[in-house]
Amino acid sequence: GLRGKTYLLRLRLEDAGGKLVSRNSYWLSTQDDVLDWKRTQWYYTTTKRHGALRALGSLPATTLGLASRVEETGQEGVARVELRNEGKALACQVRVKVVDEATGEEVLPVYFDDNYLELLPGETRTIRAAFPRQGQVSRLAVVAEAWNAAAVRR
Repeated sequence: GLRGKTYLLRLRLEDAGGKLVSRNSYWLSTQDDVLDWKRTQWYYTTTKRHGALRALGSLPATTLGLASRVEETGQEGVARVELRNEGKALACQVRVKVVDEATGEEVLPVYFDDNYLELLPGETRTIRAAFPRQGQVSRLAVVAEAWNAAAVRR
């Protein structure tokens, strides 16, 4: 049967003209979570058994492509990041970060319009990252990595 299978559900909301308004991804399992309702506290319910998402641990490797442009104007810096899944497998939990090119240390805070996302094979997505101007950092780089893809840096 289907017991133990893992699925990715992607929902897209478009306006009347077909323009994308929202995109959400959900990991689903044919094995439901089982909650321990008898031990429920007003703030917490224990889970007896979790859904079967082990398949995520054996996703085939894929390769990310990355192009980025960092601009610093006024009080804010902005990175425009184009992510590509160049492989034949789903890229799971793609994470983007802005780093100091010299030290590799992550620049914080950064405000992303999307992050920790899934990319289907061949899919491209552009995201924006804004951060306070970094006076002490001479050059910034963007790093992208995924659960099943090595980090790339530009």
